[in-house]
Amino acid sequence: MAPSAACLLAGAADLEMKRMPQDVVKEIKGIAKATKINVGELWVLNMMYELSGFCTSVVAQNSSSVINHGRNLDWNLPVALRNLVVDLDVMRGGERVYRGTGAVGFVGLINGMRMGGDGKSVWAVSVDARGKGGTLFDNLLQALLHHSMTPAQHLRKVLEHEPTYDGAVASLQTTPQIDENYFIVSGAAAAQGVVIARGRNKADDVWPLNNTETDGWFRLQ
Repeated sequence: MAPSAACLLAGAADLEMKRMPQDVVKEIKGIAKATKINVGELWVLNMMYELSGFCTSVVAQNSSSVINHGRNLDWNLPVALRNLVVDLDVMRGGERVYRGTGAVGFVGLINGMRMGGDGKSVWAVSVDARGKGGTLFDNLLQALLHHSMTPAQHLRKVLEHEPTYDGAVASLQTTPQIDENYFIVSGAAAAQGVVIARGRNKADDVWPLNNTETDGWFRLQ
């Protein structure tokens, strides 16, 4: 990258990161320092939410009222980039708070499970693209003008702070984001499953499991 472009990106990143959660900022700056990648470039990479519109998630309840939640990751990523996808355990006080999937250099998560005190999953969430993830220009504009986070950063924040399924579903419907997306959420109890269609500012639609419908035992997005 040309020095002038790098300076512009670094300036924009510094301005925007003053408004971002400081734990996220510290991570981005720490990654930049460790990798010697320009902090502006890392900021732009973390603003990019592009799943190419092909990822799919499903939440379903079987005849024994057990909830199942699955997803695929059919990105069109080169093999070298696929090798950067990692599973992460986040610990607090010696206990695992949540487990999630992300990528090296990426401070958000694309799916995760919130853990209970017994080490079992309390609720889980995956994120899928809506409208093919938007354009980089529109996403950056939304971030700069409205101080929005990415869907992946939002998902991670909710995993960290919401210990219950109901709290997670409520929190994922709010908070400005740089782009539209789908959140697919599952809980450990019967009927705890929902697809949330997110606009940039709030949920546009919420589609929960509904046992009174013929096909209400599953939700596929």
